[in-house]
Amino acid sequence: MSDIKVKSVSGIILAGGRGRRVGGLDKGLLKFKGDELIKHQVRWLSPQVDELLISANRNLEHYKSFGYPVVSDSDQNFNGPLAGILEGLKNCTNDWLFTTPVDVPCLPDDLLTKFFNEFGCRAQVGYLKTNTRDHYLNMLVNKSSIGLLEKACDHGRLRVRDFLSSADAVPIDLGLDEVYFSNLNNLEQYDFPTK
Repeated sequence: MSDIKVKSVSGIILAGGRGRRVGGLDKGLLKFKGDELIKHQVRWLSPQVDELLISANRNLEHYKSFGYPVVSDSDQNFNGPLAGILEGLKNCTNDWLFTTPVDVPCLPDDLLTKFFNEFGCRAQVGYLKTNTRDHYLNMLVNKSSIGLLEKACDHGRLRVRDFLSSADAVPIDLGLDEVYFSNLNNLEQYDFPTK
């Protein structure tokens, strides 16, 4: 595996879910602090990576309007984040892909630099954790993991935790407070009306 340089990493915003916890709405398009969640995440992630992709399974034209490549799951079954990560790896131009869910808009601006420095290419996959929880979807994954992901998706083994275990993923604790990882799962957390 090649050494990680901050500007030789792709990033993907995972916005392809069903939105079950928000009444089936597309979370990326819900407004938080005056802007759609996807806008928050594009502003946060794009300066930290060499290439940005968006994983989405509906409202594709809207997501494409941001000017970044949009990837979709290979079927319309909403197979979960692993399917989006797999499509991201297949379509990104770098060896490394950093993944983040669209509904976690409070991460610090220097997160990736700190993550890369701590991770140091110790494995093909690393993910963030705090002293209280694992944050599996804030993950750095190498293209060498495509085969493992394909196998997991083909066999319906879609739990992120299981993939990380099979990849011998390394947990990375940057000493961050859990508040940074607050994800917006309830409609009450969003601005309304959402137009």
